[in-house]
Amino acid sequence: MLVLLLACFPVPSADAKPAAPPPAPPVPSMGEVVRLHMSQHLASAIITRDSVIHGNVSVAREQLSWMANHEEPEPLMDSGRVWVEALHSAARAGYQGYTVKEYGLAVGREGAACAGCHESLKAPLSQVTSTRPAAPKGHADLSTWAINSMWTGLIANSDAAWSAGAGALSSLPTDAAGYAVGMPGPAASAALVTLKEQSGAAKAASDRVARGEAFGQVVAACGSCHAEVGAISPHH
Repeated sequence: MLVLLLACFPVPSADAKPAAPPPAPPVPSMGEVVRLHMSQHLASAIITRDSVIHGNVSVAREQLSWMANHEEPEPLMDSGRVWVEALHSAARAGYQGYTVKEYGLAVGREGAACAGCHESLKAPLSQVTSTRPAAPKGHADLSTWAINSMWTGLIANSDAAWSAGAGALSSLPTDAAGYAVGMPGPAASAALVTLKEQSGAAKAASDRVARGEAFGQVVAACGSCHAEVGAISPHH
């Protein structure tokens, strides 16, 4: 019986070579490691920004916690340490706060830190801003475009994008009726005053620090109003 079994399974030759192992996955370059991690930074900052705008403080706080505490790759720490530390510091201060305003200022300061790093490392960010809507559908359409353009201007150090967004912001309604809000409460009323003030500050801001502060105030004003009138986005 043993002889029959051996006959069914030929014994490998002593000269047979073992099968080659599968090729190892390519090791990403230092530049690729940094690029991929920067995309995580950007995604987190945008989620924080949009959550603040919609008054969703729980999601904003989660993202600020991640930004404050996650580990950075070594190549980034070697080349942009001062800006990474500024980014973490801004997120940490926001995470330790409790208000929409504190979270808004945190994301504005995150954007300013990103801008400093991009400028110092000469990161090739696009400075092209989209065309302003010719016929915006209510304040939400124009304000969304304005904030996106200001954000691009902030993190990409683009004067053109920032100025376009700040100019659009200054044309938004300045009273509750323009936002289809009847008899707003104190938080919404204060937010509309802040939004009007900060549109002027945004137009005058010429450096990333001032722009980061103005941006933070703007998104916080939006969030304060939305939270009070119950306009929190369902998908954040």
